[in-house]
Amino acid sequence: MRLLLLDVDYARSGLWREEAQRWVDEQLRREGEWAFRGLVAGIMLLSAGIVAVAALLW
Repeated sequence: MRLLLLDVDYARSGLWREEAQRWVDEQLRREGEWAFRGLVAGIMLLSAGIVAVAALLW
């Protein structure tokens, strides 16, 4: 239904594909950033746990 609302030249030109690809790329970039942040947070928590255990066993 949305495609019917678009200009015919716009739909034929493929510009909508480029915009859709940019949107997908942006979503993947954001997901990658969150995955990286999660990895860094996990490493920090693991390091803090190791330090805490080492301090308790000292």
